[in-house]
Amino acid sequence: MSNFNSKLKRINVPLVDHKYWSCIEKVNSLRLKNDIFHSILKEKLQGYSLADIKGFHLKTNQLVENIKSRELQHIAIQMSDIGCSDDGLDYFIYWVISQGKLVYQNTKLNPKSLIINYRVGGIHNYEEFGYVAYEVFYDKTNEDLKDYLN
Repeated sequence: MSNFNSKLKRINVPLVDHKYWSCIEKVNSLRLKNDIFHSILKEKLQGYSLADIKGFHLKTNQLVENIKSRELQHIAIQMSDIGCSDDGLDYFIYWVISQGKLVYQNTKLNPKSLIINYRVGGIHNYEEFGYVAYEVFYDKTNEDLKDYLN
């Protein structure tokens, strides 16, 4: 393993808020469907350093854990008209994050705000969002990001 790779393994810093949300907002400004959003997000992340790609993944995980609650899980069930497993809750939170910082913050303060502002019964999950950093990291290195996570 190269010296760079061993240094990257030791870097465990989530991407700073401004850079993370700026990336999401730039892609969101295009008002795209999830599949196109995903492609543009990948394109944006291609310009990031490997440490920042890892940081994007770590920040995403941090945001998921900071908002996760039983109340939000109940909202996810109501909005999607289907059950919501633990993984399903993560996919729902990925969707919330992909809507931008303001939606995320409002949801964190009041999960019921989602029911007021978004259509119940639609598709409110975005599983692929959880893998975007893995995909970009692999595209750039031909290696698995998982091998660089502690």
